[in-house]
Amino acid sequence: MQYQTKIIQAGKLIQARAYKKPLYREYASNREDYTQAEEGYKREDSLTRTRNNIMLTIEANLTPFSKFITFTTEIPIYEREKILLELKKLKKRFERKYKVKMNYIAVIEGQYKRQKKYNLPFAPLHIHMILFMDKYIPFKELKKLWEQVGSVDIKRVKQGDLGVYMMKYITKEVVEFKKNGILKSRNLNTPTVMYLPEYYELENPTFSNTYLFYTKSLEDATLEDINECVMTEMRIKD
Repeated sequence: MQYQTKIIQAGKLIQARAYKKPLYREYASNREDYTQAEEGYKREDSLTRTRNNIMLTIEANLTPFSKFITFTTEIPIYEREKILLELKKLKKRFERKYKVKMNYIAVIEGQYKRQKKYNLPFAPLHIHMILFMDKYIPFKELKKLWEQVGSVDIKRVKQGDLGVYMMKYITKEVVEFKKNGILKSRNLNTPTVMYLPEYYELENPTFSNTYLFYTKSLEDATLEDINECVMTEMRIKD
């Protein structure tokens, strides 16, 4: 299928990626990888691609009560398996108390400042999480679910900025952390993707960007294989 514009809707966020030269969809994918190369031989940087995918998934699942939470352990934990075990226990306590699934996107990150301050052998791990909640849950209740393990910190971040705020924690180290530094609960909403045969840019976008890419592998590419993408973005108002 030939197309010239790719439209992505993730919750209230709409992106239009318009290409100067038509592209072809080479395959259909069920993976949550909305920016990977359906466009010929285009290859984005792994970090950029991961950030884009996570941002869109966050936008597709935001609720009025979503929160950015950091879970820290009192006793330093250095192994990924052990911090995952504590997260699994937290999930069970949450679902037992509220009778709903715990939906989230989380990042496992090393606490390098803590390591330096206390002269620890390694950076202890903690969890940054966006918790997608359908109702208001008091801070004291969330804190109680984790108090036997450590501390809970909730950042005051505007709903529309939660995805952007999480991006600061999506680093190369996190992406390469055994390829499992990013965690997602099951059954999250995924963005809707539509392809248009014609060139189209959003009117009055709140953000726009233009970039160039090769439509063949770098070793085989010539100037004729350079394409241009204009990305426009807007948010649906309430």
